[in-house]
Amino acid sequence: SDVCSSDLELLMLQVVSFISDQAFERESTFDFLLNGFNYEIKNVNDDPSTFTNVLVIYSSTRQMVSEDVKNFVSSLSCPYALFHMSNEWMWAYYPRVANFPESEIDSAIETHYGNPNHIFRNYWHPVFDCDKVTQLPIFWLNGFLNNKNIVNYNKIYKTTFIGDSSKNDRKDVISIMKSMGDCFVHETSGWMSEDCISVDKQVEVYSQSVICPCPMGGCHPEVFRMCEILESNSIPVIMQYHDFEYHNRIYGYDSPIPKIKSWDDLPKVYKQIVKSGVYETTERIQNWYQNWKVKTKLNFQSTLLSLKEFN
Repeated sequence: SDVCSSDLELLMLQVVSFISDQAFERESTFDFLLNGFNYEIKNVNDDPSTFTNVLVIYSSTRQMVSEDVKNFVSSLSCPYALFHMSNEWMWAYYPRVANFPESEIDSAIETHYGNPNHIFRNYWHPVFDCDKVTQLPIFWLNGFLNNKNIVNYNKIYKTTFIGDSSKNDRKDVISIMKSMGDCFVHETSGWMSEDCISVDKQVEVYSQSVICPCPMGGCHPEVFRMCEILESNSIPVIMQYHDFEYHNRIYGYDSPIPKIKSWDDLPKVYKQIVKSGVYETTERIQNWYQNWKVKTKLNFQSTLLSLKEFN
């Protein structure tokens, strides 16, 4: 069901953020997911007795909750939810724990997170597939949120890749792109390195591209690049790593994002989209994506509102 604006106004949410004002996740969290919520930013050093409905936001690639977060929540006498961002680490174990016993899920969650009333986290993983955990997409880096939903009809590139090319199979992807011709490739020396091009330039190039492959990062197949491409009104293409559950469980089994089992099929995807109509295909995927964003945001807000401890 939809979240009514009156419901959002009734819940005074207190947000304690352990991410900086410059954190790359800030836009998707505060300008998107929390947009419309009646919340106040609280300081970690505030009197613990003044907290009532708390959402603790932190970013960590560590296996366990960081000590500063753990120390803060241990001081709370009220219910709280955790929002754990950017934990790509767990995916390294995905093939081994795909059939993780349900009887051990609760203990695994407690080992990782203690005992919050609810947990939001990025990077889908089967260990955390339960009612107490809402698994969210990683969305995009700051600057990509396209509130105006502008469509660029001037497509001048068949494919585009921007980023660190040293990870996993990315060199192979670039080689296939170059064999197709009319591609834009900007290889960087690392994650958010100084030789990255500006977000505005990335949006411009993505919007001028028919398709953009999304090879996996260091540990997890889900990458910021996918939503960044969608925010730029282009078409991402994903490949099967282990399986497609990492995508299906977040974006839905009805996701129209082109999926392939080998990057060798990238030219075939391009030809199919050209045959079906580039603008028609882009528009169809954009309609799905905008609806998916609304549903994802409403699910996040509804989950907060439905927690009895928060009411």
